[in-house]
Amino acid sequence: MEVLVVAAITIIVTGGVWSFLRSMTHAAAISKAKGEAKAMADLVLRAIEKDITDMAASVTIELNNRTKVVTQFAGSGGTWTMLVGEKGRYTKVDYLFDPAAKTVTRTADGKSRVLADKVLDLTISPYDADQIKFLVDIQVGIVPPGMKEPQIHHQKLVATVRAAVSANMDPKWRTSEDAKTTF
Repeated sequence: MEVLVVAAITIIVTGGVWSFLRSMTHAAAISKAKGEAKAMADLVLRAIEKDITDMAASVTIELNNRTKVVTQFAGSGGTWTMLVGEKGRYTKVDYLFDPAAKTVTRTADGKSRVLADKVLDLTISPYDADQIKFLVDIQVGIVPPGMKEPQIHHQKLVATVRAAVSANMDPKWRTSEDAKTTF
């Protein structure tokens, strides 16, 4: 009788430990997938932000003293093209989002590089009427091992064209002279 009681207690304790370990493994897999999705989104956003910031743009002053920036940006569907560079040397950069393959590819100087391969959605659109800011919206989904549903990371970023900052068109960027006279 005592052996049966000990065996029953051992089975109950073993079942509890196994259930605890299984739930901890499940939580760790979800956490790892969320971390990987965030890291993948950050990688894509950093590349796009850098290219938008360095985008070729011309600054003009119109008759009514309104500053205007004309960017070299075109986009529709899942393809975006921009002229990017510094100091007079500009390169055409293309971003392609393929929803079927869930990939984002960056092509510059004839070289293509896949930035991410688990992207569920990506949009790049002008954030304001002057097209000096662009909104980048990305969703990345990674399925943890042993699960069916992906862990989705959704992130947005607003990037400003450097030429607009230099022309003092973006009020969130202040010069030291602005700070001295305003505050």
